[in-house]
Amino acid sequence: MDYGYSGEVLLTSVLRVPKGLKPGQAEKLSAQVHWLVCKDICVPGQVGVTLRLPVKDSASALNSKTVDLFKTTRRKLPKTMPKDWKVSSDLSPNEFRLSFETDQEVSSASFFPSHPDEIENAAPQTFHSTGKTFQMGLKRSEQLLKNIPSLEGLLVATEKSGEQAGYTIKVPLSVRR
Repeated sequence: MDYGYSGEVLLTSVLRVPKGLKPGQAEKLSAQVHWLVCKDICVPGQVGVTLRLPVKDSASALNSKTVDLFKTTRRKLPKTMPKDWKVSSDLSPNEFRLSFETDQEVSSASFFPSHPDEIENAAPQTFHSTGKTFQMGLKRSEQLLKNIPSLEGLLVATEKSGEQAGYTIKVPLSVRR
């Protein structure tokens, strides 16, 4: 089991504009794109793409649908975990236990690791909430042969209102004896 996307997806990237570009010029962007389309089986695909973009002195002629798509995507990008949240953890031979004290009530949460082979991706993640505190249990991967100092990844939290937010987290781990 692994992680993927469904529906419409916008993958952003930072582009560095060459110095000295002037309105009226055009800049060529090229990329080699690789992907997997998966349902019951995975089918790989790849393509080379090229786009020539005209250099303009203002953004007045931008397509409003495209502008809205980028604004929506930027709003959904993960944020740094709020500084007033408190997180503690421990690591047992079989699982990671994460505890969060937050400034809001969270009704559900999911964790997506930054590094492979730390948690079992296909294993259910346990979640328990009491007021503004919640705990998560993540099954330790059988591939993880030594203890790690921290667990890094993306925490997606759903508030009681239904609003979702993603947070990048790095949780120091304490070994449970």
